Amino acid sequence: NEIEPLVEKDVDKFIVDGNYLYFTQGENNELKSMNIETKEIKSLDIDNISEMLCDENDLFVVKDNKTKKVLHKINKQSYEKKELTKDSNVSYIAENGDNIYFVNKQDLNRIYVISKNGENETKLADISTVSDKGEIKEVDGSKYMFVNNNNLYYVNVDDSNSLWKINLETKENVKVIP
Repeated sequence: NEIEPLVEKDVDKFIVDGNYLYFTQGENNELKSMNIETKEIKSLDIDNISEMLCDENDLFVVKDNKTKKVLHKINKQSYEKKELTKDSNVSYIAENGDNIYFVNKQDLNRIYVISKNGENETKLADISTVSDKGEIKEVDGSKYMFVNNNNLYYVNVDDSNSLWKINLETKENVKVIP
């Protein structure tokens, strides 16, 4: 029951992945990693990060470019960066399998999907969900949408913020909770 500080101040968001802690720090929300065992901290040379999540190989972060938010992929071993979205204004990200789901503020808060390698950026369906209003408090979009049993659950803003689900194969869209 002993508490040990890992990072002393100015941490905004963080995720733990095995022996690594990924976090944003400072006024510019600079992305950093920490080896929890050695306490070694590395700057990942990207800032203005508003959201982040990870899988076994990569970090996925949303960088606020002031005019729009862009989804990036960062390899956890080499720290090589790749911009995934081009024209979308990304808000609230969620991941499942080979895909990242996000809200595109550029298209009336419609839910989009893009493969983790940056291919096939498409609108999932003609459905709208919650988007940020400039500042994102959460580390990712799981509060507003998530995938379970091949269904994407989301808050439908066009239906009094009811909970809906869309089948990712058939695209059948069903209200779950009014």
